Amino acid sequence: MSSHPKPTSSFKAALNNKFTQRISQYIFTFGLAYFVIWLSIYAITIITTPVPVEYREGAILLTTGYLLKGMNPYSLANQPLSINVYGFGYNLVVIPFAALFGNTLAIHRIVSIICLVLSGVIVGRWLIWRGTSTLFALSGGLLVLAGLLFYTTPIARPDALGIFLFLTAIYLPERYHYHRKSLIISSVLSILAFYTKPYFILSLGIIATYLFLFISKKKGLLYLGVTILLGLIIAIPVRLLFECYFLDTIINNISLAGRNTHFMVMQLIFFTLAYLPFGLIVLIAYPNHSSERNNPTHESTYPPKTPGKHLMVWDIDKPFIPFLFDFSWFSFIISTLAFILILGQHQNNYLTYMFQIMTPFGVVAILQHLRSNNSFSVFAIALVLINLFIFCRWILYPNDWRPYQAHWDRMEKAIKGSKKVLNSPALAAVLLQMGKPIFDSGESEFFYLTKPYPKTIIAPDFYLVKQREIEYSAMIEKDIASKKFDQIIITEDKTTIFTRANIMQNYIYQQTIPLDMPQTGQMWNVDVWIPKK
Repeated sequence: MSSHPKPTSSFKAALNNKFTQRISQYIFTFGLAYFVIWLSIYAITIITTPVPVEYREGAILLTTGYLLKGMNPYSLANQPLSINVYGFGYNLVVIPFAALFGNTLAIHRIVSIICLVLSGVIVGRWLIWRGTSTLFALSGGLLVLAGLLFYTTPIARPDALGIFLFLTAIYLPERYHYHRKSLIISSVLSILAFYTKPYFILSLGIIATYLFLFISKKKGLLYLGVTILLGLIIAIPVRLLFECYFLDTIINNISLAGRNTHFMVMQLIFFTLAYLPFGLIVLIAYPNHSSERNNPTHESTYPPKTPGKHLMVWDIDKPFIPFLFDFSWFSFIISTLAFILILGQHQNNYLTYMFQIMTPFGVVAILQHLRSNNSFSVFAIALVLINLFIFCRWILYPNDWRPYQAHWDRMEKAIKGSKKVLNSPALAAVLLQMGKPIFDSGESEFFYLTKPYPKTIIAPDFYLVKQREIEYSAMIEKDIASKKFDQIIITEDKTTIFTRANIMQNYIYQQTIPLDMPQTGQMWNVDVWIPKK
């Protein structure tokens, strides 16, 4: 009997054909080059946009300004204007550049974009270390960067620096096989991430849990204990020097946290659809990778698998579970649980948490087995390029502000001659860059939303906080009644920290100006009021 090759074998042989592989590599190279250019232009547009691209972007410039002047933004006397619910890590990094080049939106955004690019580099290097080919590693970094350029992450906010610290704190221990030095550096980075944006302390939970379960219970407990101890030591001078720091970054965030399960589920659905082509790589390539893959460079350096089928509860030097689970998949699972149980139910950040803490690990987990010369690389290349196209075409907002320039010019013209403007948060950054005082940073209202809390060593007594709220509002209301503001510009249909009735009694409505912020898809109508004669 004559034997005939199976259709699937012929198809696989066609995919392995040198010509097919070469063509796919050319397509992949030119495709990635195109998206490098596209994302670079997108990032440059963010940096060069001279107006705010998010409602509360000016609040971060205010904190940097306070620190540049040697003032304490976390003193109770400077609240609620100077409240910063994120942390001062990002501002400390920006300060040297702001001192040299000015406390501007552009300087803050440049720092953010650099941090995001470095985060993409971390992912790319992680993939190369795991044995992924260079082009697939580059595509992984671009996929992560595309997600991180979405919405508020790349602007004048601490998110970008927090992501870089978060990823580095997780990457280094695995890269250096959980050696002591890498764990010490990871511990420090986790604390720095916490002081940049509190939820990035998740890196501590990921590393400590993985060490305990799969490497060594002793290492996991030591890592956790040392990091907590170091964090407490640092917290003492922070609390003494900045009396409202933990009020702003912890207690206020707890007060602001939402609980909307529907919102969380809708984000999960969108996230799944956004990465659907990329996710198909798991179905196409993974069933076949084991027979085609080369040994990844990191595999021989993993701690050896512990024989046995039972949990090892009592031996402190051994892991709790007698087999090794892939670290990138583990990090993705823990991050997803953190999103589902906590972060995803908070309504003020649409999709950004997912792109920040889930996407990097998902990218590493899926691309880690791909080589440019295996039979299924042709499919993977197509799916990666399709997913990058989806992000650039449909997920990232068109961020060109020039079509709306006339409105911003009109707004700036309206306030240019005024010395004292009671401002909408949308104008905080503009006023700061003009050297004019601001009265509402955008985060100021968060101070008023603080819920009662018991007496604690980490924050001033609650009655002192309420007293400061009353004092600040009374000061503004008095100036409104006395018509000391040259103009009052407030956001239409938006809660303010002062009463509209007082404004209507002493000021005359003049005009409404729409202010578009295309990077975040926001548009705010602001009402301009002038004093009655």
